Amino acid sequence: MTGPAFPPQFPPPPPLAQKPPGYAAGLLLNIFLPGSGFTYLGRWNWHLIWMLGLAALSVAVVIAAAASGATLLLALPTVVYLGMLVHYHVMYGQIQAAWAAGAPPALSDGVKLGLILGHVALGFVALALTGVLAAILIPNLIGARQRAYDTGAQSCAKSIQTALAVAQIDNQEYPKTIDKTIGGASSTCAPAQITVSGSGNENDYSFTVRDSRGNKTYSATPASLTPQPQ
Repeated sequence: MTGPAFPPQFPPPPPLAQKPPGYAAGLLLNIFLPGSGFTYLGRWNWHLIWMLGLAALSVAVVIAAAASGATLLLALPTVVYLGMLVHYHVMYGQIQAAWAAGAPPALSDGVKLGLILGHVALGFVALALTGVLAAILIPNLIGARQRAYDTGAQSCAKSIQTALAVAQIDNQEYPKTIDKTIGGASSTCAPAQITVSGSGNENDYSFTVRDSRGNKTYSATPASLTPQPQ
């Protein structure tokens, strides 16, 4: 006697491979909203790192360039930005492989949309704050740097006055041509942006000193040293 027949057992079908997010959409998000393409891939942590990192770097570079005059620093955020796009390309390959293996998405579409829209709102706030900070800090930094250049030009003029006084005592007259190589003034007047021009005779002299990076020209005689706006 045989038992009841059971239907044959079949193994469950393999999970369907999930379709990964589109490469171009994430790339465009990263181009216009740096870092947001990583949230599109479900990697919100890299979104946060790149967004805040690039924002902080950009502000720091603008301030440093304004303070030092090193305009080449302004290229640094662009280099880092390109590095972010390369990172996205590499990560997309990893995500694509994970989705093909049936890995569930790390974030739901609603969460992704919320994070990206939050980035947009935060971007407007950050842009406004950056504009306010730039309007306050950059003119002050540029002004401080120009004042430092003016102080250097003034020190050069005083050094030349001292050297001319010594020359008058030694030679009973002032040099006929006055430039930045007079006496011991050459080290103080060394920067190429500082220019000195003037002339002297037996009893008198006049010359001017200016640094092209500053705001003032110094006019000197034996009795005075007067700053004038350039």
